[in-house]
Amino acid sequence: MRAIQGALIVAASIQIILGYSQVWGLFSRFFSPLGMAPVVGLVGLGLFQRGFPALGNCVEIGIPMLLLVIGVSQYLKHVRPLRGTPIFERFPVLICVTIVWIYALVLTASGAYRGRPIQTQISCRTDKANLISSAPWFKFPYPLQWGPPTFAAGHSFAMMSAVLVSMIEEQNSSKEMYAGDFLCQNLELPINSQLLNAISNMNLEPTCEHMLILMSLFNFETGYLNFGRSIRFSSAYPFCSVEEPGSFPGNESTGAYKAASRLAIATPPPAYVLSRGIGWQGIGILLDGLFGTCTGSTVSVENVGLLGLTRVGSRRVVQISAGFMIFFSMLGKFGAVFASIPFPIFAALYCVLFGLVASVGLSFLQFTNMNSMRNLIITGLSLFLGISVPQFFNEYWGRNRHGLVNTNAGWFNAFLNTIFSSPATIGLIVAVFLDNTLDVEKAKKDRGMPWWVKFRTFRGDNRNEEFYTLPFNLNRFFPPT
Repeated sequence: MRAIQGALIVAASIQIILGYSQVWGLFSRFFSPLGMAPVVGLVGLGLFQRGFPALGNCVEIGIPMLLLVIGVSQYLKHVRPLRGTPIFERFPVLICVTIVWIYALVLTASGAYRGRPIQTQISCRTDKANLISSAPWFKFPYPLQWGPPTFAAGHSFAMMSAVLVSMIEEQNSSKEMYAGDFLCQNLELPINSQLLNAISNMNLEPTCEHMLILMSLFNFETGYLNFGRSIRFSSAYPFCSVEEPGSFPGNESTGAYKAASRLAIATPPPAYVLSRGIGWQGIGILLDGLFGTCTGSTVSVENVGLLGLTRVGSRRVVQISAGFMIFFSMLGKFGAVFASIPFPIFAALYCVLFGLVASVGLSFLQFTNMNSMRNLIITGLSLFLGISVPQFFNEYWGRNRHGLVNTNAGWFNAFLNTIFSSPATIGLIVAVFLDNTLDVEKAKKDRGMPWWVKFRTFRGDNRNEEFYTLPFNLNRFFPPT
């Protein structure tokens, strides 16, 4: 844990430097509507494995949730039973999660999953072994709770790869897999006989990844596994971890910023705003490292999709929500209750939210000339390679238990394998390169630049001040450039 703290602290410097030095803003000058369409589209489409494949682990819960979300948010959005308040349009997630959660509780209490395979029980059950009883009532975070952080060049480079990818797109489990493979080989694990027996009983290989996952689930006092959380690699954290289903992790930045601006009916964020967002994200990761959270802070694709689904884009809502999250994060029982929600419920939400973000990306094409063969080639090639290349890297890792790049330098392997396992990163590389090298001068209008160029600077549009001025008069310390 101390090594991960140190890696997070060092990796945070990348985003802080690239953000507040305006380097990322300068790079964004190469963006265009044609280049951003596949990038934002792949932010949503690249997460297809989080959708129906995860939902299919418990179809009796996932399918009803998917149908209910579509029905409530789309077919009932004009129904206003309480004094004209659009309840079904504003709160479809809360309504649907509550209903299906109760339905899952009934299935669990009735013994529907008794004797079923362990994977089914992990995905479907709501009564997690000692999850609520073992959680403390109060847990106050404090800096360096795992001890002073340790710093190693290899760990830091592995973490930097995930941080660099996070500046472009949303959390992709593969990129944490590759960086995690390197960290796993360089961390000492406190393994005991109970944990090894648990691995054996679940028919898992005693690999570093499986041990790390089960360590997060294992209660060494009771000897039971806490089957409360969905096992996967956590966001912005190149290390095996456990996801709390009650949270919406994510790891995207630039693509999500563009999508959020479209859904909020705002102007595209200018270069200064993109850089500022990257810098603040770096500060968040720095605080994560200091407090030993083991995961980095990032933008959330799910919340971007939720903005479009509910049509709520108020800053005040975000500020109040942040206050609630900080307060309830200190109540261990509260988090444990939400951790009992089966992950297929959230997978059903992802099908809607990720799909909405992907469609927002494709909507940028309306500002381009799609009768141009040049634009068709760039768009098609970016989308196809953005899905195909990461899939190849993922399948290779699954067969061989190591990435395609496999040299003696583990940090180098983690770095390259992480980059090429990210759909949006591949899409950005292909789209931006081709868009800025193929008939650039002749295709300015076809690329959508006449509409796009005025939003590059903060003063380029009068509405930018309304949309992107920092609250609490913080612009005094971070003036637009």
